[in-house]
Amino acid sequence: MWVTQVYNTHKKDLEAEIVKSPHHGSGDFDFKALKAMSPVVGIISSGDESANKEHIHPRATLLAAPGKVMRLDTGIILSTELAAFFTKRDYSNTRETLNKYFKARKTQNFTGAEVAKLFAGKLDSGDPEPSFYAFERTNFGIIHVRTDGERVLVFTHSGKKGVNEAYSFTVKLNANGDRVIKFKDKTTHR
Repeated sequence: MWVTQVYNTHKKDLEAEIVKSPHHGSGDFDFKALKAMSPVVGIISSGDESANKEHIHPRATLLAAPGKVMRLDTGIILSTELAAFFTKRDYSNTRETLNKYFKARKTQNFTGAEVAKLFAGKLDSGDPEPSFYAFERTNFGIIHVRTDGERVLVFTHSGKKGVNEAYSFTVKLNANGDRVIKFKDKTTHR
């Protein structure tokens, strides 16, 4: 939960340049607290869903909320799930398919190359077809935040080596004690 309740707290006391959503972007958050935080960057740490543990994270309401309360006209919202990349591999077999294959050939010896071929989904003719098309994760969706207390760098990698999405800004106090955000470049891709 972002914050359960906001009592006699001044908005400036909760203001934060970067806010990370807890619990993989669940819908359990306090909008007033998020509004008081008034972030520049929102980070949603969400993992892959599975049929065994379907929680629908990040929740649609959470995805919309930071955009409504961002301090600047264009907020930056990064999600670890959206920053993950995959590459196509080839047809592959499940453990069950391979288990049946090897049990039917108990006495047969396999070379390393033959085993690699089997795990890549290439069985002998007449054997069952590979059961699914395999993908490999090439980027795990890590979002990096670096700061020295004044300069802030937030970036994530793409699916291509050496290509990043990066945002760099400074945070300084003005004469009234308000935080002033100044971006160097809105976005850089390298």
